[in-house]
Amino acid sequence: MSEPSVERGSVFAAADRLLSLNAQGEEAKRLLQGLLESLHRMACTPADHQNLRIWLDGYTSAIAVLPWRLLLQLSESTAAESWPATLAALKRLLPLASPRPDLYIRTQTARQVYRWSNDPVAAEACFHSTVVPDPAFQETAVGAVCLRLRLSAAAGNWQEHDGLASRCDPAWIKSAGRQAGWVKVIIAEHAIQRGLYAAALDLLETEVESTEERLCFAVLETLLRALLAVGGEAPGEVIAEQIALTSERLKPLLAKEEPADEEGCARFQRANEMLDRARSIRVSVEPGDEDAILVKVEEALLRDAGWATTGDAGLRGLLRWVALVLDRRGAQVAEVCESLLGAILAEARRLKLTIVELLALDRRAIVRARYLGLLKEAVDDAGEAARVALGLLAANPQLEVERGLRSSFLPAFDRALELITEASLLRPEKMVRGRQERFGRALLDYAEQLADLALSEARVHILSGGAKTPGFPTVEGPVQKRTETLQAALRPGVAVLQYLVVGRFLLVFVYGQRFFAWESTSLGDEGTQRPVAIRTYLEKNYLGPWRQMQAERWSRIGVREVMTTAPPPSTRRWSSSEECLGALAHVLLPPAVAKALRCRRVRHLSIVPHDILYQTPFSSLPWRNTRLGERFTLSLHPTGELAGASADAGRWAEGPPIQVGFFKGTGLMHTSPEQAALTAALYAYAEIKEVDTTVEGQGGREMLARTAPDYDVVHLACHGSETRLSLGPDGSAGISLREAAQLDLRRCRIAVLQACRTGWMTHRREFPVQGFPQALLDAGAATVVAPMFPVHDALCPIFASVFGRALRFLPACEALRFTLKILRRHGAVFLAAQEETRAFLNVPDTFDAYEYRFTGDPKVGLPGGWLKRLFARVKFAIWLGRIVWDGRRGR
Repeated sequence: MSEPSVERGSVFAAADRLLSLNAQGEEAKRLLQGLLESLHRMACTPADHQNLRIWLDGYTSAIAVLPWRLLLQLSESTAAESWPATLAALKRLLPLASPRPDLYIRTQTARQVYRWSNDPVAAEACFHSTVVPDPAFQETAVGAVCLRLRLSAAAGNWQEHDGLASRCDPAWIKSAGRQAGWVKVIIAEHAIQRGLYAAALDLLETEVESTEERLCFAVLETLLRALLAVGGEAPGEVIAEQIALTSERLKPLLAKEEPADEEGCARFQRANEMLDRARSIRVSVEPGDEDAILVKVEEALLRDAGWATTGDAGLRGLLRWVALVLDRRGAQVAEVCESLLGAILAEARRLKLTIVELLALDRRAIVRARYLGLLKEAVDDAGEAARVALGLLAANPQLEVERGLRSSFLPAFDRALELITEASLLRPEKMVRGRQERFGRALLDYAEQLADLALSEARVHILSGGAKTPGFPTVEGPVQKRTETLQAALRPGVAVLQYLVVGRFLLVFVYGQRFFAWESTSLGDEGTQRPVAIRTYLEKNYLGPWRQMQAERWSRIGVREVMTTAPPPSTRRWSSSEECLGALAHVLLPPAVAKALRCRRVRHLSIVPHDILYQTPFSSLPWRNTRLGERFTLSLHPTGELAGASADAGRWAEGPPIQVGFFKGTGLMHTSPEQAALTAALYAYAEIKEVDTTVEGQGGREMLARTAPDYDVVHLACHGSETRLSLGPDGSAGISLREAAQLDLRRCRIAVLQACRTGWMTHRREFPVQGFPQALLDAGAATVVAPMFPVHDALCPIFASVFGRALRFLPACEALRFTLKILRRHGAVFLAAQEETRAFLNVPDTFDAYEYRFTGDPKVGLPGGWLKRLFARVKFAIWLGRIVWDGRRGR
């Protein structure tokens, strides 16, 4: 008999003795429960389970064995209808007198509940406490913690997950025994899932020397996955060395028999895949040998030497050599490379190597478009590559896509769009108007799916996995369904202006309920082989110079750090910011788009920027004889679909009094006047119940997170920057983008930030939409108002007093436009009315530099019928007239 069977037999004998003696002492009961736990833990096979159940059935009268009989029934349930009753009976017997067996039964029960219900919240409810178990329970405590971490991750409750992980400190790990390394493995796996690769490496660094083989295998597999995620397709020397070392240590373990259990089997297969990827990145070439190896590849192709049987690593190596030979020889080897890529593609499909298929399609699209002039075939290849990429992402609902793989996906999307655009620009004269419009609609449909992808990635980056991401869309080709849905959601007088920056192209779409127009711009450097990226063109020629001029303007009034993003070197020089923005407007509002906006009597413009254009001051762009922000009400959105979505109720329904929360940080010079101004503006509105709460000191973050969910309107005045809010003096008590996105603002309809530069948003394809407006929208707020530039403390009360009154009779988006219009027209009167602001009378056009961003639903507004709004408008006119009259008399 094997050693485990001998041990199991001795445990059975000890339990038999205690049950036959019917021991009643507390110590005997604890010992019996411990023996029963050991028997259940050692029942690893179906035969063991059956033997344990038969043995337990022999003691039906013993109360101590009843929970274990029910636990076995729950694990052996085969019908979905039977397990709830068993679960209910088991819960009635808990808790057990002995804490360790009680924790073990709860853990196993939660595992079975999750197996049947697939509901992590229901499974988590089986645990009666959120406290970390006593580490003295060792493997029982470790099993409970690992399961709770998995359930929190499955539910997307990363705040609870991170809290539990933080309580498993080094002291707990040390006390929990040698199995405690599993906790680190689980936390590291979830860190990889959330893109926190460095954190995963730090966790696993001390666990590689584990003596337990199964744990050692899990550590090495997870470590290799993290290293590959950090390094991508072309890691640096240090990472490559660590990948090689980890792979060598993993090989002997993979040579052994595959585990029988489901989790171990999945880990075993994943380790084999990781090892194949590790082999593929170690393809190296000695200096000077490139030509010889390229010749060998071509010769092998010509004589059909069976090179394609080299698997994933060999095919990836051939793809790299194709890229190298094209860079060195160009059109001379284009036909040979196209044939080679076709063979690689066929082999990848045969072996079901989806990543290699994606890379081969993308590379063949480049060869056909750039060297062979087969643009139609190149577009087909690029579109197929994008579909493959979308399928890969759809297969990862938790976005467990490493950085190296994402770097392959995004260029495939961009390449498809760039080639489609290039094809359309080469034959505009052949397209009649209707055909060109249909082509534009198909292009918009494709662009909108890219925006969906970018938004999903953005939420993962901002929240680090703090929210479940929606399923990815499926590319259906040039269909009109999405565009028609967008247009149907828009009202007359509302338009969406959407941009896409890709390669050397800038695509501009404008559409509404009854019109659609689009235009594309291609830019390049004359005399050079490679065209300049339009992102670089916009930054160096327009946005960088304009940002530099704004910095110089603010430095004249004592504000030095206008943006943390410095303008690029060697930017173009303009004589004035007006000239710079005028030239930018000609690029961003091309003739077809401008004509559509003029002829269709558009009143509201929902803008969907992309990439570098998130940094554009759209409100300040010239429009005919005025500004874009004065001619239209403007709102920004991360996707066109959100911009065109029609809310069920833009205004609150009449009901309970609205609650407004005013939060202010310490270290501001003039927060009290601003609070008084907002109070005066909003208290006059009878339905508002209270203005409350002051955020001060280091406890500001906790208090804001605790109280903000109780308000319908949140107004926060504090110091700030592009990526951080500072509630305390000297930048202390900061709130990052991630922390802002994790606030609970689902009740909040309007969030107003009075913090410098918090309206600034950035976006890159590899790291999409970032900024406080997007973070607060992800937290649940319906609308966000935030400034792009520094806002002086003394000027904040003026903005609050006008905006608060305008909210009483206008929707939030229109109230912002109206507020800025009033401040620019009567700014001098407001500045002269207060001692603190009179110094700004010496600064020309103080409020002209104000650029507030509105992000979210433009139809949100305070409750009330037309009579109430009319009365508020009359009161505003009287209030403004009195201020203007007093200001003129004071001169």
